[in-house]
Amino acid sequence: MDIMKDKEDKEQWLDTFLPMYEQAKLKIDTIINFNILSDNLAVDNAAANIKQVILTASNLKFILDIYDKLPEPRDKELRKVRRDFQDLLTACVSNGAMWLKYTEVPGSKMQRHKIVYFWSMAKGINKELSERITRITKK
Repeated sequence: MDIMKDKEDKEQWLDTFLPMYEQAKLKIDTIINFNILSDNLAVDNAAANIKQVILTASNLKFILDIYDKLPEPRDKELRKVRRDFQDLLTACVSNGAMWLKYTEVPGSKMQRHKIVYFWSMAKGINKELSERITRITKK
């Protein structure tokens, strides 16, 4: 009986999580795919892209606030998914916040390092999380 209940809980949690993940994934990809490694982050033609990253990050903050209210799953693997997704959203939101600060003080090396840090964190978590979700949903 417990196995059936656990399977049912897992399916119910995934039914709630996956649509939210898919909605956030497009926004996450916008942040991750923005080429921050260019030599000149303050070029005018990148300004629109920077604004898009900042706006996207603020949208992800809204998703993060909703996600924080979801119940913790009982399944150990799903708890790891939950934590990773939360960390991914946080890294993307922080990246947007650092871009906002960078636009206020262009050329700040500290802000540039923080941008790269949160971007690389998000990129790494995103790759692992995508692989984990693929494995879970194939079971």
